[in-house]
Amino acid sequence: MNIDSATTATGQAEDEARKRRFVRLACVVVGGASLAYLLASPWLAHRSLASLTAPAIFLLTGLLALGLLRRQGAHAAGLALVYSLCAGALLAGALIGNVSSTSIYSLIVVIAMADWLAGPRHAVAVTLLSLGGTLGISLALDAGLLQAATPSRSVTAWVGLALLLMVSAFFSRIVALAFQAQLARSEQLRHALRLQVDRIHSDEAQLRLIAENMPAMVAHIGRDRRCRYANPQYAAFFGHDEKRVIGMHSRDMVGEAAYAEIVPWMERAYAGERVAYRRELRGRDGAAARVIEASLVPERGSDGEIAGLFVLIQDITDMLRREKERQQSEEKFAKVFRASPLAIAIARLADGRFLDVNDEWTRLHGWSRAEAVGRTADDMALWSSPAEREAWVAGMQKDGRVGNFAARLGVKDGPPRDVLLSSERVDLGGEDCALVMEADLTERLRAEQALQESEAMLDVAVQSGNIGLWAWDILTGRLTWNDHLLAIFGLPAETRDLTLPRFLAAIHPGDLDETQRAWKAALDTRAIFDHEYRIVRPDGTVRWIVARGVGEYAEDGAPRRMTGAALDTTDYKTAEAALQESEAMLKEAQRIGHVGSWELDIHSQRMTWSGELYRIYEQDPAGFDTTWANLLSVVHPDDLPIMQNAWRTSPTADGSYETRHRILTPDGRVKHLSVRFEIFPDDRGRPSRALGTVQDVTEQALARAEVERLNAELETRVQERTAELTAANRELESFAYSISHDLRAPLRGIDGFSHLLAEEYAPQLDDTGRGYLDRVRRAAQRMGALIDDILELSRVTRQEMRRVRVDLSQIAVEVLDERARAEPAHRVEAVIAPDCQAFGDPQLLRVLMQNLLENAWKYSARQAAPSIAFGQEQIDDEPVFFVRDNGVGFDMKYAGRLFTPFQRLHKPEEYEGTGIGLATVARVAHRHGGRAWIEAAPGKGAAVRFTLGSPGAIRQPDPACRP
Repeated sequence: MNIDSATTATGQAEDEARKRRFVRLACVVVGGASLAYLLASPWLAHRSLASLTAPAIFLLTGLLALGLLRRQGAHAAGLALVYSLCAGALLAGALIGNVSSTSIYSLIVVIAMADWLAGPRHAVAVTLLSLGGTLGISLALDAGLLQAATPSRSVTAWVGLALLLMVSAFFSRIVALAFQAQLARSEQLRHALRLQVDRIHSDEAQLRLIAENMPAMVAHIGRDRRCRYANPQYAAFFGHDEKRVIGMHSRDMVGEAAYAEIVPWMERAYAGERVAYRRELRGRDGAAARVIEASLVPERGSDGEIAGLFVLIQDITDMLRREKERQQSEEKFAKVFRASPLAIAIARLADGRFLDVNDEWTRLHGWSRAEAVGRTADDMALWSSPAEREAWVAGMQKDGRVGNFAARLGVKDGPPRDVLLSSERVDLGGEDCALVMEADLTERLRAEQALQESEAMLDVAVQSGNIGLWAWDILTGRLTWNDHLLAIFGLPAETRDLTLPRFLAAIHPGDLDETQRAWKAALDTRAIFDHEYRIVRPDGTVRWIVARGVGEYAEDGAPRRMTGAALDTTDYKTAEAALQESEAMLKEAQRIGHVGSWELDIHSQRMTWSGELYRIYEQDPAGFDTTWANLLSVVHPDDLPIMQNAWRTSPTADGSYETRHRILTPDGRVKHLSVRFEIFPDDRGRPSRALGTVQDVTEQALARAEVERLNAELETRVQERTAELTAANRELESFAYSISHDLRAPLRGIDGFSHLLAEEYAPQLDDTGRGYLDRVRRAAQRMGALIDDILELSRVTRQEMRRVRVDLSQIAVEVLDERARAEPAHRVEAVIAPDCQAFGDPQLLRVLMQNLLENAWKYSARQAAPSIAFGQEQIDDEPVFFVRDNGVGFDMKYAGRLFTPFQRLHKPEEYEGTGIGLATVARVAHRHGGRAWIEAAPGKGAAVRFTLGSPGAIRQPDPACRP
């Protein structure tokens, strides 16, 4: 109770006590005065029986009023007192036969007492009764129907008058004091009412401030389709001024075309249905189309008819864009995960079990995805070295990530492979997991070893093959040569002052211009300098030189340096003629990118290979039988299905067919090939022969490793952006919680003051006013319930997950027992399957079960024999829980709306609720890695089913867990 209601209650109690005291004193005074007059009557001369009637009646009236005061209170005693005194005075006047007697004059006091003790209506009634009674006595005297008594002596009259005057004076003082107290209390109530009105104005200003500053568009449309209220966002969106929009017709606000589209929804809302829809809408100013979500809530008047609509519009264009970007990001991650040439695995850190692996991982380790998921690294003996495993685990526990960790991991069949691990701790569905990427280093280590061997061989070749190495500093013109190149040019080893002019001077005059053009063109086009020319040694001998060089360039593109090698080919010039044809073939092969060709006779399965194809396959032309079967024998086993599928589908291909696959060389190395071929039919249209080319793309595969590294960096950036988005969501949840909390105070004020206004001023309000007050209270209470549900939904989203084994059957029994105790008259047949176990967060799963069971309880309440069932079943080898009822059901075309907050299919007056329950259920299931869906039919009940993640996290259902 607030201070204003306390003041009113105290005033009422004081007024009641004051009236009781007055009635008690009035009875004592009137009775005492009457008794005194009766006791004094023996000494008064000319007394008559009629003169004693009024005192006797007054005495009896006082005794009667005291009795009523003790039994029924001040009001009943006051009524008896005033009407008995009035009747007694009129009866005494009639017996005395004089309207000027003291008893008649006492009517003035009685009328005054009636106004205070019984109220204005009874005061008017007593006045009319007195006027009518005295008029009747006068008319009866004039007509001779009454006989006037002998006039009393003056002293006798004075005694009666004195008693009347004293009683009147006493009552006047009491009434004056009572009216002064009433006036003071009225002043207090007026002050309290003024404070209450000020508070109501303040609350109204706060609500208007919220409506005008909230991001949504809010409007109130009357039954006549005209705007009664619109916040600035609503008016601005449709290109109107906030003040001018009031009274405007909906057609004029949104435009003719848009109005024609929304009329059906408005008609449904005016029919009493709560309507929600989504559509594209373009503002009146011609701006880009925006996607909006609109809710039309009917407003019912005091007569129950629809008086108007409340319109809430949200611009969800940016939200849809962000959702689309999120989906694209997830799809991109899934595609990168599946198609990545890196082996990628996701494992749970709690127990080390694999949650997913990509195709490259299965290729690298030999286990299929079905074999790997659900097992641990220990189960598959992946770690060859316990020390390496412990070092990797320590790094993950310390830093949450491990980068470029060299390890040797086992495979299903075959020797272990050297890999480079990069792992990152990630949160997937509330679980702490590790994202592990593996780069196969086996071929790289072999290549490095081969490179080292090649470098050693190159060094030997340089030392023994008389190959000269050179470097040219283009900015300074200085040259740096090794001893072999100095020897080729016939210069002593101690020569140091080498410059470009000295080099050009050594070139044969016939080759000088061409050589200069060649190295200038190489620098201009950033090509490799590859040129053959003659030199003239200091002793006059001429030698042939083949030189190759590569340029280095500054950021602005200017050449800075060129390095290369030179070989004295003089001894080989004599054999040049014999090698011209071979060199021409080699240059042609280089021109087409080292591509080999083949031809297949489909009927005989015999093939014809070019020489380059033997080099690519690293097969001996003399010892390798070129048949289709032998070709398939060198294809990598994992790629055989690709080749076979390509061969089956190629006859129907439009033009040439292209595919990629791997081969195994005779020494066990893997090569990547790109194959293009075309099938040619014979005269009868049947496939007869095939022509194709093969290109070695192993270098491109190595280049993909660099792409994979860039993809890994991209994934890191995606994770960072995900963390930023998570932080932003948390801030948004905190903001929503603060806004919801701040809304409670004005709502409580509105509900409390409207309650006081309904109780204390109900007589001053008509039915319409009381209806308005009732609607205000219901709206405030409904908004309070919405705030509570929004907070509950927010807590479900941000609550930390703690996965343990939970008995859902026990929770169902407890929830239904609570409902049965709360509503003992509502009897429901409950069928709860025993021992339905799940692995998840106990608190969140209780929230999920409570929402589902309370919904079933509510929507089956109107059935003659309501029933609710809970159990578990297997759908596509996945455990699925369900809650089923035989309630009102619904049309399945509306099922998509039910898991969205505030979406309801029934009117609030039919079934109470806020539309949050199923949205909460969906979020709890999603947080556990599962999903929720519903099946129903009108009048045949509904069944809500949900899952809680992968089957590996949940114990297989007990056969008894079936209702």
